[in-house]
Amino acid sequence: MGCWTSDAHGTLSWDGGCDALLGGPPLSPSQRLATGLGPVQWQVWRRWLAGLQDPARAPAQAADPATDTLLELSFERPDGQVRHLAVRAAAVPDDQGASVVGVFWDQTTQRESSQQMAAAHQNLRQLSHQLLTQEKSLLQHMARHLHDHLGQTLTALRFQIEGLSTSPDALPRVKQLAMLASQQVRQTLTDLRPPLLDEGGLVLALEDDLEQMRQKWSGQPTQVMLQAEPGFHRLPAAVEYAFFMVAREAVFNALQHSGATHIEVRLRERARREVELHVIDDGLGLPAQDSAAAGRARPGQARRHGHLGLVTMQERAHAIGARLKLQSRPGGGLDLSLRWNPGPPQRPEL
Repeated sequence: MGCWTSDAHGTLSWDGGCDALLGGPPLSPSQRLATGLGPVQWQVWRRWLAGLQDPARAPAQAADPATDTLLELSFERPDGQVRHLAVRAAAVPDDQGASVVGVFWDQTTQRESSQQMAAAHQNLRQLSHQLLTQEKSLLQHMARHLHDHLGQTLTALRFQIEGLSTSPDALPRVKQLAMLASQQVRQTLTDLRPPLLDEGGLVLALEDDLEQMRQKWSGQPTQVMLQAEPGFHRLPAAVEYAFFMVAREAVFNALQHSGATHIEVRLRERARREVELHVIDDGLGLPAQDSAAAGRARPGQARRHGHLGLVTMQERAHAIGARLKLQSRPGGGLDLSLRWNPGPPQRPEL
């Protein structure tokens, strides 16, 4: 914070607080302010100051401090930093007309925090909209699947069972339809939450899911590999589910958008019980201007993955206390990593 004064002739002076805040070469306060504000804001400042120095308004302002005027400006320091300033001032009448006394203070941190909060709220609204859209899409998909596949299979099965009394040879067909209905039910459950994830753990569920992706994308010359350490331990159910869904989303995005010829999913346990997932591909990677920022995995930075897809993965990571990171690889491609640490073991209660 710094204090300043402008006399009736518009001559500006200030203290060391303003020098520290505004920085710069040894210019006069007016020159330094004009340089940092730029032509447009400098004119705003001058009009604002002239209004405060209007003799018709000065006595009222001096008598009532509550009528002090607040102004917000953006100031570029000589080192290139842009600071968001708030200015509070009041007119003080004197023999020459009216001087103005005021203070500058830096509200850059508050402004950035406010912008980050607004962006977080916007992301939350978009995520909520996406979840509602996905829920509607999932229900429609299930309805179509049950009607077009399972419904027809059960209808055919009923006809075959009814005909067993007159055609015993239909028994093999009945068994075949029953097996098909079971597979269709299992596929529907897999779309919601893979049963193998609960039955066999993360590694087996990923192996099964990647195999299904290979079959679905068999016309595309892309190798999809899973590398997991032997004896990989079971994790809490919520953690396994988050890791599984992030891996599925990342592989799907790489297959659909990156043009990759090789995708590798790596799963390993590190020191201090930390679990680490990597989905690595040799596709398009991230735009050059976004590579550095993408290391912090901020929403909207990874264009290839899409804003909402990345937000969803971030939310899954946040829900289990994990860290999500995207990084371009030398020579092309992308490395998406998810790291989770359960923290220190809890001492048993006596």
